[in-house]
Order: sequence, then structure tokens, then C-alpha cells
Amino acid sequence: MNNPFSRLKHFIPDENDPQENHATECLAACLVFSSRLRREFIDFLFNGKEKVEVGDESKVEVETQRPIEQGGYIDLVLESPEKFTVAVEVN
Repeated sequence: MNNPFSRLKHFIPDENDPQENHATECLAACLVFSSRLRREFIDFLFNGKEKVEVGDESKVEVETQRPIEQGGYIDLVLESPEKFTVAVEVN
């Protein structure tokens, strides 16, 4: 797992608000360090309507600024191998 604090001061220079990037990095760090918060956040993203099978909590990957083929970046990605991939884009 990546060090969640290593990116806090290394933002991609573009037209985005650096405060948004900082907030996203802080959220990612919290999701890495707290399995309870990670579980609650995943439930929130799925509106709590269905219980998402996460599997081994420690294998949920949390990544920020993931590049996409079309150009640009996804703000936050949560991924559990063979279970789900969630992309979060802040507008």
C-alpha cells in the first residue's frame, strides 16, 4: 500500500483547486488507516441499499489521481480485487 501522506504536497499542476486535491488526499489517508471509515464510505457510495462484498478489508486499494486513457485523472479510486472498482470524481 502506498504511503498516504507522500502525495499531500505533490499536486498535479493544472486548473484544479489545490484545496480540492488536498482534501482528496486527506480522505484517501483516512480510508487507508481506518477500516471502519473505509467500510462506511463504501456503504455510503452504494447508498447503503446493498451490502457490498468487500472481502479482505486490507486488500482494498485506495489511489488518488489515477490517470485515464482519455487524458486527465480520476480523483479517488477504491478497488477490491475481483469485487469492485469505485471511481470518485469531485466537481
